[in-house]
Amino acid sequence: MNDYDFSVLNDKEFEKLAVELIGHQENASVERFTPGRDQGIDGRFYSSADDTVIIQAKHYAKTGFNGLLSKLKNDELPKIKKLSPNRYILITSVGLTPANKESIKTALHPYILSTTDIYGKEGINDLLTRHPSVETNFYKLWISSSNVLINILNNGIMQKSKFLIKSAHDESARYIQTKQFEGSLDILKTKHVLVITGSPGVGKTTLAKQLALFHSNNKYEIYHIEDSINEAESCFYPDKLQFFYFDDFLGANYLDVIEGNFDSKIMNFIRRIALDSTKRLVLTTRSNILNRAKNISEVFNFEKIEKREYEISVTELTQTEKADILYNHIWHSSLTTEFSDVYFQNKNYWEIIKHKNFNPRLISIITDSDRLSGISKEEYWPYIKEALNNPEIIWDLYFKKQIPEEIYDLVSIVVLNGGNIEEPKCKKALKQVFNKKYPSDFYTKVNKIDVFIKESLKSTLNRNIRLNQSPKIATISPFNPSISDYIINRLSKDDTTLSLYFGALDTFQSINTLFSLKNNEKLDEPIFNSVIDILLSNQETKVINDYVIHLYYSVLKSDMPDISKLEKIPPSKLVSIMESHVSYDFEVGECLIWAIDKQPHLFSKNFAIDFIDYALSSSQKYTLYHEDYLPLAKLITFYPEIENEDKFLELKENIIEFWESGFDEILGDSAKIQNLDPHDFDKAEDTALNYLHELLDEYPFEFDERDIESMMDNIDVSSHFPDYGYDHDYYDDNNEMPRSTQHSDSVSYINDLFSRD
Repeated sequence: MNDYDFSVLNDKEFEKLAVELIGHQENASVERFTPGRDQGIDGRFYSSADDTVIIQAKHYAKTGFNGLLSKLKNDELPKIKKLSPNRYILITSVGLTPANKESIKTALHPYILSTTDIYGKEGINDLLTRHPSVETNFYKLWISSSNVLINILNNGIMQKSKFLIKSAHDESARYIQTKQFEGSLDILKTKHVLVITGSPGVGKTTLAKQLALFHSNNKYEIYHIEDSINEAESCFYPDKLQFFYFDDFLGANYLDVIEGNFDSKIMNFIRRIALDSTKRLVLTTRSNILNRAKNISEVFNFEKIEKREYEISVTELTQTEKADILYNHIWHSSLTTEFSDVYFQNKNYWEIIKHKNFNPRLISIITDSDRLSGISKEEYWPYIKEALNNPEIIWDLYFKKQIPEEIYDLVSIVVLNGGNIEEPKCKKALKQVFNKKYPSDFYTKVNKIDVFIKESLKSTLNRNIRLNQSPKIATISPFNPSISDYIINRLSKDDTTLSLYFGALDTFQSINTLFSLKNNEKLDEPIFNSVIDILLSNQETKVINDYVIHLYYSVLKSDMPDISKLEKIPPSKLVSIMESHVSYDFEVGECLIWAIDKQPHLFSKNFAIDFIDYALSSSQKYTLYHEDYLPLAKLITFYPEIENEDKFLELKENIIEFWESGFDEILGDSAKIQNLDPHDFDKAEDTALNYLHELLDEYPFEFDERDIESMMDNIDVSSHFPDYGYDHDYYDDNNEMPRSTQHSDSVSYINDLFSRD
């Protein structure tokens, strides 16, 4: 039997549930009245004897029995006497004992004919068991139940996916099902792939998380992808119901898109999902980032991406949906009555609903009582209006007046590391910031780092422990994307502070974030160059390491003028690269090729041979791939005389062996065969051969035909034919998604919604 406490429903939703349940129980066509001032009546029907039966719902779970009884005696009884019904049915979320029911019956005598016409919390749960179709209609009720969460979390999903589902479950009470949710389900059902785009704050992440929660309850395994599409590839299992969620999939990978390393990978995965009826993929990104990616990469202009793109925008929310969102947040907030009354006075809710800056994230923040420290009830409405006119003011007030500067430092470090950082790296960076920012108080502040982290977890940051890693590592991230927006906007003109934070972060992700901010026009050219110059100068006296190489590589691959690149990274810096003990990869190789091209007199044939030897020695520890071999092969264009040197011949042999053993996997990742029309599978062999030639043509030397035949001998093109699978039932029979209610008279509906007894 169900054991709902109905706290996830607001009072208007509870009224609707009550009327539907009584209609089913009495097998009657119930006349339901609009929300708002009900004059003592939520539903009405007529018995076989034409007697009038009135239904009244009271969502008083927080108030308790004494408050309910007082309300019934003092407010409801006079209304009932005016209506003079033949029968009165009361349904309440308050738990009732038999004695409680007798007290209510006595108080409302003679209108309640029997205590069986009084339904408390237990009685409603009993009705839901008898009439499961009603339960199905109230998605928010069952999806947010503890049983659903327990079943999902016991399903063996990964820890970070459990964190995602738990978060979605906690948020489900405040979530309003809109046509955006329905449209998303329709696209996933037919196309399997959904790209949610839109401006900051419109609810991209919230929608994606609710979709994940819904699918998790429908037997899908949930995979939350944070860093790379390779994470998804590694846990892709045929014939298993899987839901992949990749939040801000372009934001963290913008540099890779520019370099062409990412777009084909994600498109190949999208194609793979689209052909598999057991899979679902949801990606989120901001509209401006996706549009910029389309300008950079033809892959993102691919026709099928457009067809699967589902853009969520606040302009698509109807006024009634905005009203439902606002009312639901007020109902579920912990605002005191004197604060919540502000929304109802003078119909202030209309000013919010009609405001051009309305978005769900903003509503969530202004109704959060934890953020109102120091604000009086008289100041609350001006605060709301200021927040609507200038949303940044909310976080500005919080960071400047309500938290210590050290937490601002902490949050800034997390944000500038791409919004996710391992806790030990975060602490290390924070120590460096404290050392430069508070030298006289350094040790005191370092000893309080754990305190600062603990305090930040109450308001601005999340902490997630990845249990599937060994050792178990905690990662820290902002609890809300608006925090990142605020921090970035505040720092965007302050090159000194940006340099302090980026200088303390010696991570690849911080470099990627810096270049992403520049490419997304969050930093202007002078500020960006100033930060880069400081980061490079910080490395002057240090031995070249992986971080420095990634910084060099990012600069060299940017759209910066060549003269600026030469000023920032003199080629002489790369002469000692082999002495640095940096393991070879394509970034090291590309940096060296650039240096040789710009100042060839610094290098020689013998240097090239030694460099190849150094790279091949690295391959004994780490596997080299196509992109790693290309810079080494390009050395022959500068030093043709090395063609017959033993080391270069060894390099060619390694490249041939790589393609003999690795082409089958590369072919699969490319989806060249999977994208063939089923009628063209007889062309698969030729398609594979053409693709191999296309890749080998990137090398500055010829391959023997026998070597190419050997590479082709090790592939099985038939293994790459897509398995179209079969269509699984998308929904559980018991969990069919109800459609959102459309209201033709929105003004009347909204006024009724916000009216109070």
